[in-house]
Amino acid sequence: MADRPLGTPPPAPQPPPELPRRRSLLLRIAPAVGTFVILALAAVIIVAGSVQDNRKAAEQARRPVPSPVITAPPAVASDPAGEPDAIEFTTPQGRGELTVIDHTWLRKPGSSEVRLRVQVELRALDGVVDYDPAYFFAARDLANPVRAEDSFAHGDLDVGVLEPGDAARGYLTFLLPRGDVTLMMSSDAADWITAIKIVD
Repeated sequence: MADRPLGTPPPAPQPPPELPRRRSLLLRIAPAVGTFVILALAAVIIVAGSVQDNRKAAEQARRPVPSPVITAPPAVASDPAGEPDAIEFTTPQGRGELTVIDHTWLRKPGSSEVRLRVQVELRALDGVVDYDPAYFFAARDLANPVRAEDSFAHGDLDVGVLEPGDAARGYLTFLLPRGDVTLMMSSDAADWITAIKIVD
């Protein structure tokens, strides 16, 4: 130790070096736990939303298209060209033409049930035209229309949307007694659009 001059105060003692503080285990894992909780909550919300959307879609798929409530018989229109098997119609979305190509009556051997099978063609003239077999009805009595069956046979009318110049052709099948019938077309809003007479 070096000699210091007389009268010089001794140097102040140096404080010991400060040791690095250790964070508690809780403080160290808190950010990771918080991130995990946030991700878990986000996953639960996404899964719950997906389940809810799937449930709504399934309910809509099971929900049948409502039958139009007949407050008055649909007007049986006539084609301006004078062809009784074709009718022009107008909807809020567009304008089109419905044509009955042909029809036949079917009965299975040993069964008393009779079915009318009608081949139709839909053509869009302006705007767009939605079509679906569920939009079609046939009736001997206009107060009791019968909806087209879901037969899913080859050649049946499909579901779709037509733009100007597009056309769709297919068959519709109805379970009803044989005779003169009226083929009626409705919309997805359950409003009558048009009707055409089919003479047996």
